Amino acid sequence: MENAPHLVKPLKFVLPAYRFYERPYYGIGLTLYDILASKGKLPSHKTVSKSETISEFKAIKKDGLFGGITYYDAQFNDARLNVLLARSAQKEGAVVANRIELVSFIKKSGKIVGANLKDLETAKTFPVYTKVIANTTGIWVDHVRKLDDPRTFNVLSPSQGIHLVFSKERVPCTSAMIIPKTKDGRVVFIIPWEDHVILGTTDTPIENPGEEPLPIGNEVQFLLDTGNEYLENPVTEKDILSVFVGIRPLISPEGNQDTKNISREEVILVSNSGLVTMGGGKWSTYRKMAEDLVDKLIQIGNLEVREKCSTKFYVYPGAADYSESLYQEIEKHIRSIRSLQKGFKIIMERKFSKFWEKNRNYWEKEFRISKRKFCLRLTKNLR
Repeated sequence: MENAPHLVKPLKFVLPAYRFYERPYYGIGLTLYDILASKGKLPSHKTVSKSETISEFKAIKKDGLFGGITYYDAQFNDARLNVLLARSAQKEGAVVANRIELVSFIKKSGKIVGANLKDLETAKTFPVYTKVIANTTGIWVDHVRKLDDPRTFNVLSPSQGIHLVFSKERVPCTSAMIIPKTKDGRVVFIIPWEDHVILGTTDTPIENPGEEPLPIGNEVQFLLDTGNEYLENPVTEKDILSVFVGIRPLISPEGNQDTKNISREEVILVSNSGLVTMGGGKWSTYRKMAEDLVDKLIQIGNLEVREKCSTKFYVYPGAADYSESLYQEIEKHIRSIRSLQKGFKIIMERKFSKFWEKNRNYWEKEFRISKRKFCLRLTKNLR
C-alpha cells in the first residue's frame, strides 16, 4: 500500500457470528492481527451489530445471525502489479524479455556460467553468460532444476485454488466476507471485485499442473455448498459467470503432499552447480522474498554490492503524487474503456465494422501502450 497505492487498496471484511461466543472469540485473534499484520496501516477491527453486518454484506444469511466483526485487508490486481514490477525493473536498468524459453544451461567445470535461450517469437536460439542464475519459475521450478541435474528430486507440491465469479446483482455486497472455517478446515472468502463477486478458494493437490488449469473433482460444488451456508439466497452453477484457477508453487523438500499443512513461506535452494531456486512464498511478502533472493545471489555469484537494498521505500511508476480523488477520476475513465473493450470484442467478431475506423487512433494507442507493457499477442490485449 505504500509502494503502489494506486494499485493496492484497503478492503473491509465481515466475519459473521452465528453463535453468541464467536465475536469475542474471533476478536482476540483480530486484535493480534491489528498489532502484528496491519501494524497501524489499516483501521482496527470493530464489533458490529446484526443490522450493521447485513448493511455491509446484503447477501448474508440473516437467520441465526448475531452480528459480526469487521476488519481490513488489502486488495490488488496481481497481473497489473506483476507487470508494474517488470516495468520498474526495466526503468532501473534491467533487461526484461517476454516469451523467452530456457533450453539448457551452459556449464564449465560443473558450474553454471550461462544459459541457452530461445525467442519464441522468432524461434532463434542464443546464449547468455552470467555469474549466477535464479530459478523463480513458480510451478515449473522442478522442470528447471532437472535441466540442471536430471537426477534431482522434486521439491514442488503444487496446490490448486479455484474461484467462482458471480454478478453483484446475484450476490449483493459492498464489503468482503470471510468464512473462517469450512467442514475440512479451510478458509473461504466472498470478495467484491470490480463489478463482480468472487467466491474462493480451494486447496487441492495437483500432480501435473498446466498453463490453463481447470477445476477438478468436486471443487465447484464444494465452494457452492460452503458459500450457500452463509447466503440468504443460494447460488447454483447457473449463476456462475466464469471460473478461474491459480496454482500455488508450494515447496515441500520432505515430500509432504498435504498441501493445506505445507508452509506458505518461501524456500531458497542452491544446487551443486550454483543454480539458486526460490519457491513458495506469497504476494504479501514478495518484496522481502526478492531482497532475500538477491542477497543469496550476491553470495553465490560473488557479486559486487554497490548499494543497500532500497526497494522497501521504492515508489512504483504511477504512485507519485497519487490521491484517492485521482483514483476516482481514473476509475470513471476505466469504466468507459471497459465498455469500449466490450464493444471491440463484438466488432472483432463482426470483422471490423465502421466502429473500428471511427476509433482507430484510440485502439492503436492502446496496442502501443500494451506492447510497452510486454503484451505481444492480440489475445492478451483482449484479456
